[in-house]
Amino acid sequence: MAAATLSDGASISFLLPVYYKKKWLKRHEAKLVYDEWGQQEPIPMGSGRTIEWHQMLNPSVGYQVGEGSPPGASAISARKVSAVLVQWADLKSISDYVDNNSICPVVDELVQAMGYSGALTKDNYIADKIGFGSTMSTGYTSAASANYLSGFSNGFPVYSATSDTLYWPAVTGGAAIGLGNAEVGSFSTTPVIAHIRAARTALANLNAIEFEDGNYRGVISHTVSAQVRNDTLWPTWNAYSNRVGALTKGMLGVIEGVLFKESQQAMSKTLTASAWSNSQTSAGGVLHGTLIFGMGAYGVTKLAGKDVTITTIPASKVDKSDPLGQIGMVGYKFDMAAHVLNPSAGLIWAWYKTN
Repeated sequence: MAAATLSDGASISFLLPVYYKKKWLKRHEAKLVYDEWGQQEPIPMGSGRTIEWHQMLNPSVGYQVGEGSPPGASAISARKVSAVLVQWADLKSISDYVDNNSICPVVDELVQAMGYSGALTKDNYIADKIGFGSTMSTGYTSAASANYLSGFSNGFPVYSATSDTLYWPAVTGGAAIGLGNAEVGSFSTTPVIAHIRAARTALANLNAIEFEDGNYRGVISHTVSAQVRNDTLWPTWNAYSNRVGALTKGMLGVIEGVLFKESQQAMSKTLTASAWSNSQTSAGGVLHGTLIFGMGAYGVTKLAGKDVTITTIPASKVDKSDPLGQIGMVGYKFDMAAHVLNPSAGLIWAWYKTN
């Protein structure tokens, strides 16, 4: 019997339709945390663009007085913190041709994607204002040696659990913190649970106030979290967290009185080799920052309390700029400000990991 001639896909490709799943694939999204845990202070409409927070400073201890001799009156002391509202926005266009012929619902998916983009933009902005900051440079000009690396903090002290030292932002020249050979070395020890205990103790010694549940809050990267979970004591803490119900979705759990949430938004700065590098950083690396803080550490304000607002203009809407209704728009905008309110209410536990 002669061999049969088979019709393959190449010869009858026009008869073989392509099946398309009419559903978008899941988009990868970072876990956003900073807006949720910041002290919320909305600015009413028509009240200007600058918000001020005020704090009365604690008086010092009193005086022993003699009978019938009242103490002399002294002035009270207060401090203020201010921040200016800024506006963020983004806009995407969609042609009616795409919208009308696409298998998947483009506009609906884009609205969700833009909502996430706005939330991510907001979280990045807050992190920049309360963390290392985008002004971080490669050299600390006030250092004794040009080989000193530099890091920046927008207010919170940078903490080395290894040396049990708080590096406060320098007053001169803004918020620079000079990190020399010894300091960088003190940040390079692998993170363990004992470091969290030391960091919490340092924060408690600053009289930082716990949240309502009696715990501080912590924003930790997956990289640092992996190191902590590699600690031999981790199984004990993990079991404890599960017993008390603290280990919820997105949470690492309560460790040494700090409720941690893992997030890709945890603070980090890439430090590349440069003329400022020393022997310990010549290969470059990443400075990881785990923010541990109490109530009132930083403030977040929004205009009229409004969050990210999504605006959709359908392609069918006709105006002079689009007389045939061929272009649709999806965009967002928001007005907000963020600022460190009390530097003594938080710290950035740092870990320097070389490449």
